[in-house]
Parts: sequence; C-alpha cells; structure tokens
Amino acid sequence: PDSPSSLIDHNDISGPSNGLYFKSSPGLTVTNNTISVAGDYGVYARYSSNSSFDNNDIQGFREYGLNVDNSDSVLVSNNTMTSHIPGGGGEFTYDQVNYDSWNMAISNISSSGSVFVNNTIDMSQPDGSIHGIRTQDATIENNTISLFSWDCYWFCNGGSFAISADRSTISENVLDTHFTYCCSDEEYAINSHGNEDATSVISNNTIHSSNSPYAAGIRASHAEIHDNVIDAVARAVSIVGNSSV
Repeated sequence: PDSPSSLIDHNDISGPSNGLYFKSSPGLTVTNNTISVAGDYGVYARYSSNSSFDNNDIQGFREYGLNVDNSDSVLVSNNTMTSHIPGGGGEFTYDQVNYDSWNMAISNISSSGSVFVNNTIDMSQPDGSIHGIRTQDATIENNTISLFSWDCYWFCNGGSFAISADRSTISENVLDTHFTYCCSDEEYAINSHGNEDATSVISNNTIHSSNSPYAAGIRASHAEIHDNVIDAVARAVSIVGNSSV
C-alpha cells in the first residue's frame, strides 16, 4: 500500500515468504530492522523517493534484498545483506532440472541522486548471475561486497557485477568477486558508463576478481579511473569509450 513518510524501526521479521512491501511511499524511513526471509525480496519499496534505509540486516532473499527502483535521492547506509540460497528472477526447467536466473542485493534503476554508503553485501548463487548494487547517477562509497557465482549452466545468463552504476561516483569500495565461466562473457566487478555531459569517477577502490579467466575488474566509458587497486585474472580495466586512467 501507499505509505508516505512512514517509519519502520527495530522490528524482527522472519518467515518463508517476503519481508516489507511498500509502493509509492516517498519519505519512507526503514531503520534497525532484522529481516530474515526465504521469499523473493527483503524490502520492496519502488516509487519511494527521498527515503532512508539504514542499519538493517536483510537475509535470505531470492531476487532483491532491497528494491527501490524509480526512487530519486534515496539513502542506503550501514545495511548488511546476505543471501546464500538459489536466486529467483525466472525459474525454468531444462532436461528435467530446475534452474534459477539471478539474485541482486540492491536495485535502484530509473532513479537519480541516491547515495549508497557503508553497506556490507555477502552473496552466493549456484546456477545463475549475481549482482550487488545497480543504480545510476548516484554516489557509491565505502561498501564491502563479496559475490560468489560458480556455474551458469547452459543458458548463458551472463552480466554479473558487484556495482553497475552509469554516470556515478564510485569510490573506496572493497569488492571481492568470483564469477565463473559463462559462455565466454567477461564479468566485471564495476560497470560504469558516462557521456559527454556526465562522466563517471571510479577511484580508490580495491578489487579482487579471482578463479576465472572471465573475472575482470572495471569496464567503463567516459570515466575518470584512478588510484584503484585491482587484482583480476582477466582484464583489469576495459575502456569502451573516452576515459582517463
């Protein structure tokens, strides 16, 4: 339901289904909650601009830890998000075996001006792609993200990333990614593309991408890339447009 300017604070929520659901709830404050679920999402709050999500512990989601799509100027800070169960995102069957497509910690697409700071994300996905933070026109700083995906099977559902954020400032994050072979697609810890009017700034990040010839560091265009520490089996930095390194 629509719940503008609501406060959800110090709750302990658990169960086999989903966590908190909001729709069109600007000015929402979600703080100090423990959410342990086995459903598709921990917190669903699309169309919730100018909201704050701070110091929550979200566990066990299959599609989204936090979905704040279509929400400008959101603050997501000091949260812990953990999921080590098969993802959702479209289950299907092939040769009498069930497969799951993907899992994502934070989604903030079709939005601008959001800030993601001091979050800890720890996720694994047995048979699909895995994603940390997806946003754009945002600031992403001081987050610790650890992702492990060990098989994508036959369906070539690539595109795993720790951070995907176009036209954004991405700095001082610690990213540890293990992305497996997926139909010869390289999987980057950071994806960020600017344009002539708005460049991305990618600086002072520590990136460790291991155990696969397809695990890479940074893929960017129209970006300033400096003072990063990158340990990657595949390409450390891939430039696909005008950038300074």
